[in-house]
Amino acid sequence: MKTICSHCDHANDLGRLFCTECGAKLDLSSIGDDIEDNLEAEKRLSLLKLAWIPLVIILLVIAGLCLWPNLKPFGREVGSGRSSVIDQHIWRLLQIKTSATGTTIDTQRPIKEKDANAWLLDMPVGGGWMQVRFEEDNKLRLRVVCSKGPIPVLGGKANVPVVKYTYQLTAEPRNGRLVVTGAKWGHFPMIGPLKNIVVKLVTKRFVGKKRALEVYEHLSRLEIEDKSVSLQVTAP
Repeated sequence: MKTICSHCDHANDLGRLFCTECGAKLDLSSIGDDIEDNLEAEKRLSLLKLAWIPLVIILLVIAGLCLWPNLKPFGREVGSGRSSVIDQHIWRLLQIKTSATGTTIDTQRPIKEKDANAWLLDMPVGGGWMQVRFEEDNKLRLRVVCSKGPIPVLGGKANVPVVKYTYQLTAEPRNGRLVVTGAKWGHFPMIGPLKNIVVKLVTKRFVGKKRALEVYEHLSRLEIEDKSVSLQVTAP
């Protein structure tokens, strides 16, 4: 800290009574106020630095929830020889395209969870898989499990091990359509516009299933009951 001379504006070391430049007597009355102001400024700066700590902790918690894969309580029970069951239902329902206006066709027998999971196993998910669960509360939960790695680092001298991550959505049937009511990335709930990120990622997985999307466009009834799904289509 320096004492500024009021005559020549020279900065003098603290403790001097006379200016070393012009010899004028220094005004020491404001030094105490300057010291107090500096201490207040340092205090505010310290508090500002401390304010970053909870923010960093919150960001780390969110990152941990996103990267921690949410693998429970979904199972992968699919049964053998079931991968074509859904395709048989799709073929039957698509007959609606050549039917008279107002004609309805249903699945005749409900689609079981095993059938749906077997069908989803055939869909490419970049090193992972898709899972579905039909809930007792008339909801459907669809989860995508992905894995990345090993990822080379340091010019190939080391590898980051395989990392798994998940995202999922919850939907319920309304007026023949599935309405998304919730979404998660890992264990972190996606709310507001963030929910649309998961919806778009899940939708992209079904782009190759054009026949299934055609059935969805003609749906007039979709029900989830007793952990199974019943569908009905109506000719326009």
